[in-house]
Amino acid sequence: MRKLNAVFLIFLMAGGVSQLYGQGQEKMSVLKISETASVEAMPNQVHVSFAVETDSEVAQEAIRLNATLTDKVLKALKKIIGPDDALSTSGFNLSPVYARREPSQLVSYRVKNSVSLTTKKVASLGSLLDKAVEAGVSRIDSLSFGHDKEQDLRNQAAVKALQRAKKTAEELAGAAGMRVKRILVISYSPPGPVRRYARMAVAESVPTPIAVGQLAISATVNVEFEIEQNNKF
Repeated sequence: MRKLNAVFLIFLMAGGVSQLYGQGQEKMSVLKISETASVEAMPNQVHVSFAVETDSEVAQEAIRLNATLTDKVLKALKKIIGPDDALSTSGFNLSPVYARREPSQLVSYRVKNSVSLTTKKVASLGSLLDKAVEAGVSRIDSLSFGHDKEQDLRNQAAVKALQRAKKTAEELAGAAGMRVKRILVISYSPPGPVRRYARMAVAESVPTPIAVGQLAISATVNVEFEIEQNNKF
């Protein structure tokens, strides 16, 4: 759906400000337009953050158990991911666990190791998650879809937004009895990466269906047009 956010500001610029556009211009009518456009694409990669957690009354034992379980998870994932996929541990935490009704009573120590995976095996994601759980993953902290050509797609969206801005400027200027003379300024600041997020809890022995939707990658441009009186009006 077209997103239109047009700001119609026609004003006269004189004095020092007019020097920004060259000497000899006593007046200038400017039309400012802001337009947003988007393109859609099916994601071709997925980012997953797994949590591997272990508990023990002894801190060293909790760490040892976690190291063993994390190693098992990494080996299981390495068997099924592709050569271009990225797998790593991204966080380690050791914390005490206290009784709920008696906050001062130490119950155990908990170790959490975060395992990050970026893979292009989007179609087999459900099976990959099941294998991770079978290997010992305690929880999926985050799951997001992306595209490895996102910048190219965002550039396409920016071009569409600029084309819309030009069309809008022509329509608004025409309605005011004026016409677009030239573009003065184009401002474009790409936002951060687009991700389609999902958060879930995992359970053993339950198939994991994953429905992948399209990514909407958008871009906004801000354009300043110089407009002048249309003698044919």
